[in-house]
Amino acid sequence: MSIQQFFDKALQNLNRRKSNYLGDRTLYIGASDIGTCPRKVIKGKLEPVEHTTRTLMRMNRGHLAEDLLAKIFTAGGAKFEQQMEVIHHVQPFKAHLDFVFLGRGKDAGMHVVEVKSVDGIPDEPYPTWIDQLHFQLGLLRDHYPKARIGGSVLAVDVNAGAVHEFGGYAPQPEVYEYLLNRGVHMLAALHGEEEPQIEVGILCGYCDYRHDCPAFCGETITVPPEVDHMAQRYAELSEGKAEIDREMKYLKGEIITFFGDRFRGNTEHVTIVVSTIGPSETVDSKLLQSDFPEIYGQVRKPRAGYTKLEVKELKRQKLKTAA
Repeated sequence: MSIQQFFDKALQNLNRRKSNYLGDRTLYIGASDIGTCPRKVIKGKLEPVEHTTRTLMRMNRGHLAEDLLAKIFTAGGAKFEQQMEVIHHVQPFKAHLDFVFLGRGKDAGMHVVEVKSVDGIPDEPYPTWIDQLHFQLGLLRDHYPKARIGGSVLAVDVNAGAVHEFGGYAPQPEVYEYLLNRGVHMLAALHGEEEPQIEVGILCGYCDYRHDCPAFCGETITVPPEVDHMAQRYAELSEGKAEIDREMKYLKGEIITFFGDRFRGNTEHVTIVVSTIGPSETVDSKLLQSDFPEIYGQVRKPRAGYTKLEVKELKRQKLKTAA
């Protein structure tokens, strides 16, 4: 067995052990399910797939972030409980709270912190994060009706060493009731009593069940606001890149004209190096293919394809009203 094979197998075992505390997830609806597409939730419970090593590494990155935060909170003298379990008093709804900070004294409160490991801190918390937190706060309120309860989502980018809190959340009865109804729908779908709803969102790209999802099998796809925002930003950057390239080409010409074909030195602000690359030779592939096809067939090699993305901002025409 190679090191890679051993690693892949050991990682699968580690994931199973780390998930033991969650119990049989086909028997209940968890807080992490509530804000997720119902179809993905039910498919995941009834038709689980074996995650790739890449996915498992990303999932364990979240556990590592929680372990690190626990050590930091402990070092800071905070009083907290980790992975507190709260269960709905009637329905099989359950949540495992990453951190619950416990206040001190007679007027002590409780503050829930949901940890999210990310690649880059988003400008705003994702809706699924907020739904999950509100469900947790609602369940906690059921158990402690008189306590002061608050909550935050803590986004952690371990690679960049960045942490950001999206805070100021408190139990909202109306939101909690809406989320409870979502849970009831998921339970009915889990028991085969109705079809699970489909909700298109930014995380569809990571869904193991997208290949046969009706939302992606038709001719049109409902683009969620988060993806639309990213596409708009991509288009803006693409247009800006073209302008930057033109300006850089002009500046490059002017600078080389000033220094000539060879220079190395510093100003107060920058280092400048101008050098000349000598002439070289290359193979004319079209000529080789036409005049020496046998040789061309022997020396050519396949090149992998790639996915191309083009996004252009729509030019909105002004409607002219009749005079």
